Amino acid sequence: MRAPLTMTNPSSKHPLVGLPTYLTLLWPKSIRWAISRLAVKRGESGLFEVPDPRGLRDRIAVGATRAEAFRKARAKVVAEREALALEGIFERKVLLRGLRVIETGNGWVVSEREIRVVLERIRRRRLQVYGIEAWRLHRKGGRIQEEFRDVRVHEQYRDRESKTHWYMRAFKEMVNRESRNYYSVTVGIPKRLIRSWKDRRAIIRWLRDFWRRD
Repeated sequence: MRAPLTMTNPSSKHPLVGLPTYLTLLWPKSIRWAISRLAVKRGESGLFEVPDPRGLRDRIAVGATRAEAFRKARAKVVAEREALALEGIFERKVLLRGLRVIETGNGWVVSEREIRVVLERIRRRRLQVYGIEAWRLHRKGGRIQEEFRDVRVHEQYRDRESKTHWYMRAFKEMVNRESRNYYSVTVGIPKRLIRSWKDRRAIIRWLRDFWRRD
């Protein structure tokens, strides 16, 4: 039997296979890198501001002192990464439950047959889908190499009758164009679903402890 297509974590001392993306969000080195990109400057109001290094908004924190602004920005970076990690766990515990998930450098993918299950679970929960990507996977030296094949985004289907469930039609178009690919979807996870998890804080503690053991 051939070994499954998975991606190992070369930086880990543990024999981990298929390291999920949500784990890397709370990798201490990754967090330190994100914090190192923060810069504090004095704004026109006289307060100290920290611009968003990603350019998604004007600033991420404001403070009366340089230290206060930096402290708020640092907490914001960690909180946003924790939120993304929880979304990743939600995807795997709910949308991808029981499926054979392959972790790649670009996130998770599943087979053509199993993405149908994922899309149906998304439809039943009325979640928003922003895009669908198709990938061809190749094995080389025990690792996965991903080859991008196709993408569909919701803006392409605004004028169609199937706007609500546009991803179903998009997936059919992608399969008709080329079969036997692997697929991933970008899903909008409502914050209310994350907040409803009674054990979400315990999950974050587990993620932090995971890297402390490394």
